[in-house]
Amino acid sequence: FNQDANKAEKQGAPLGANSENQNQQINNSSGEAPPPYAGLPPANITFDTTKMTKAKIKDAYKDRVQIETLDLANQWIEIGDNCNCEYTIDSLVMRNVLLEAKHFHIPQATIGTFIMDHSSIKAHSLHKARISIGSLIIGNGCIDFGNMH
Repeated sequence: FNQDANKAEKQGAPLGANSENQNQQINNSSGEAPPPYAGLPPANITFDTTKMTKAKIKDAYKDRVQIETLDLANQWIEIGDNCNCEYTIDSLVMRNVLLEAKHFHIPQATIGTFIMDHSSIKAHSLHKARISIGSLIIGNGCIDFGNMH
């Protein structure tokens, strides 16, 4: 904080110059503070899929997968049409990974530590999904869940 404050002071901006705007966000009509990411622009993530390894996991039924450490880089993974599958991963690291999942029936995923850097997860049409993550760290990432019921 001190380095940022000193830099702002040198550039002529008074300390706390942005505090009025922050106070307006916090003092909204409901009295609740906005989420910590309020006001941040959405992640701008693009992928060159021609330079990525593509993998598909399709039509799995009652698969049970347990992995201690999974480190993915430069992957394009499509997962779909899976039923009653369980995935347990103690440590998952994704760097430059595009993961697209759709049409899951009762999926269960348990992840201990999940680190995403320049990665994206798009999951749609999930029925009775159970996803549990112990620790989530995202650096320029995007998670998009849709049509969950």
